[in-house]
Amino acid sequence: MAIGLGVHRAGLTIEERHEVEDGFREGRYLVLLTTPTLEMGIDVGDVDVAVMATIPPSYSKYLQRSGSW
Repeated sequence: MAIGLGVHRAGLTIEERHEVEDGFREGRYLVLLTTPTLEMGIDVGDVDVAVMATIPPSYSKYLQRSGSW
């Protein structure tokens, strides 16, 4: 079984960003590698795991990035 992998980062066109966001919502991407560009992009409340490579600069950003907000 293939795992859908999406990447969301600065430098993508708006169309590419929307494709990744829609693909994640629809289940085409099960894993998403992203920079803070996605922080306010979609509701990630149903995400099972969030791995952060760096500590967010504030508690509210931590909550948003982890899907706890």
